[in-house]
Amino acid sequence: MKKQKVLPVIIDVTREKLSLCSSSNFDPVIFNFNESMMTDLEVINREELKSKLQAFVVEKKIKPSPLLMVLEDSVYFEKNYTGPTAPSMEEVQKFIDTVPFSAVSSKLFKVGNGYKMVVINRELYEALDQIFEKLGFPLMSVVPGFILSTVNAPPKFSSESCRVIYKKMDEILANSFSGVANEGSFANKKEVWLEKNKIMVIVLSFLMIGVCITVAFLTLTKKPTSKAKKVVTAVVVPTVVKAMPSPTPEAATISAEMVEKLTAQVLNGSGVVGMAASWEAKLKEWGFVGVKTGNAVQTTGVVVTFSNNVPEVVKSLMTEELKKTGNAVTATDSSAINFDVVLVIGK
Repeated sequence: MKKQKVLPVIIDVTREKLSLCSSSNFDPVIFNFNESMMTDLEVINREELKSKLQAFVVEKKIKPSPLLMVLEDSVYFEKNYTGPTAPSMEEVQKFIDTVPFSAVSSKLFKVGNGYKMVVINRELYEALDQIFEKLGFPLMSVVPGFILSTVNAPPKFSSESCRVIYKKMDEILANSFSGVANEGSFANKKEVWLEKNKIMVIVLSFLMIGVCITVAFLTLTKKPTSKAKKVVTAVVVPTVVKAMPSPTPEAATISAEMVEKLTAQVLNGSGVVGMAASWEAKLKEWGFVGVKTGNAVQTTGVVVTFSNNVPEVVKSLMTEELKKTGNAVTATDSSAINFDVVLVIGK
């Protein structure tokens, strides 16, 4: 027997409220945000938001299902680019840097004859995602609200919007933020770069083929060495092999196992929007989990503070990795910090 497909619960998020509908009830029910929970798209009190959302779900008798999150245009920043050619990475990054969030996700959408860049507050949708997941609603997809207009859904979220979304589910899911690793970048950088530089790629490919053919020709046409030289070679080669030292071990680096249980915070003291988010991504590459970001008073260089929980080897390796960025690094120890590692990024 064919397994019946589980339809998701749909939530529509604006600055003021959250509207929820399901396949069993198209009429949206409303959950209003208050200033103690959320202000200017920043989650102020996650515990209050979690407890009241849980009470809301229980009161409305909403059964756990996968979750489709729609972010209305009041929740994200967007920029339109006209013309058939996608904007460069520099153009897109310049726009992302103007967005006043410490952590962002972004994606470039093909819209008609142009492109639309959408940047969302990653902390907001991750907070909602984590809360709903604990209530039994795993996130299926996150989509920007303008996608609904492309499937002829009403501009104001309503029961008719829910009907259209369920009917056009495949088209909507094709325009999701889900799976974008973009924090601070857009999904098709590689494709755009290849498209803009395809002539250079073709030329380099032919050059590589030419080099390979030349090396092969020279190797095949090389005259054999004299017998005397062959004898000398036969004697020397084994001697050299025996004298070779054992391979030098690779330099030690930070591994996920070293830092996965450590907490970390990145504070932006440079005055440049988006700086904390880029360093947050760097710490996650090293293996840190659940990195928090924020702002600090303006400072100079990079200041890293370690708690007593951080092993000496991690302190040493992390300090060396930070120095590789070209910044002046000051490393200190403290037992009074709330995180195991506190990284302040200055000018």
